[in-house]
Amino acid sequence: MTNFGRLVRELREYKDMTLTQVAEKSGVNEATINNWENGVYTPTVNNYEAVLNAMGFALEVTIKEINK
Repeated sequence: MTNFGRLVRELREYKDMTLTQVAEKSGVNEATINNWENGVYTPTVNNYEAVLNAMGFALEVTIKEINK
């Protein structure tokens, strides 16, 4: 799993949201988010930001977390 995928999963679970909920709120396909979480793909910046915003997080904060 990539750092991006790991963080998306951790944040989604922290917010107690399902993949379906995040997908509906962000407009990003559920299968796409699932592929990130499983390390199949790395997200585009726009899609990643949309998913983070849907969960109530800012892109800038999560980039700092990934770089730890």
